[in-house]
Amino acid sequence: MALSTSATAPWTTLSSSVGTPIGRCPPPYEEELQERLRDLCDRVHRGGYRPQPVRRVYIPKAGGGQRPIGVPTLEDKVVQGAVAEVLSAIYEADFLGFSYGFRPGRHPHGALQSLHTALMTQYVSWVLDADIRSFLDATTYCPPIHGVA
Repeated sequence: MALSTSATAPWTTLSSSVGTPIGRCPPPYEEELQERLRDLCDRVHRGGYRPQPVRRVYIPKAGGGQRPIGVPTLEDKVVQGAVAEVLSAIYEADFLGFSYGFRPGRHPHGALQSLHTALMTQYVSWVLDADIRSFLDATTYCPPIHGVA
């Protein structure tokens, strides 16, 4: 993993949008930033990095109830961002043009526009809409599914 070349970009994104993780008050990470990132990269490369437990926080839903979210530590977010950058660079070329889920530069409006164009210009015999909302909230173990194409 090329964390050493990718660590600064996730940090820049995090420092401008996230700030300090909820409930944690680490020393200001900006102080000696390059040294801290270099140490983080070294720990990742030698196998000494261990992600910390994710803090569970509940936020209110608009219609009542609460939605659980996990809040990782700042270093975990930096590593996750670097890994996501590397994996995106590898796998982005394999995605089909009509694949929109959680891809950089893609958004729901673009997916709807592509769907509209396909429906208006091609013969379509069926459309599938699947929503697995809250499926994983109550699932503690999800066995591997074999034979799914």
